[in-house]
Amino acid sequence: LTSKLAAAEAWVLAYTGLSVDADHPAPEPIKEAMRQLAAHLYSSREAVLVAENSAVSIEIPFGLEALLTPYRAWSF
Repeated sequence: LTSKLAAAEAWVLAYTGLSVDADHPAPEPIKEAMRQLAAHLYSSREAVLVAENSAVSIEIPFGLEALLTPYRAWSF
């Protein structure tokens, strides 16, 4: 679980371009995104769910983008 939390934090910070430290803690939506991603990484090791005995695959949705988009630093 610790490694999933670390991976989620790294992914979220890379996605947003934010840096978080003791002086600048993450806002609650960012923390929630990290928790949701860590939970997803722990329970589902893949980004796509394939039904048993089926050729159908379903992409697992991420509510992370809705939480993170307001904090994302866009650059071109």
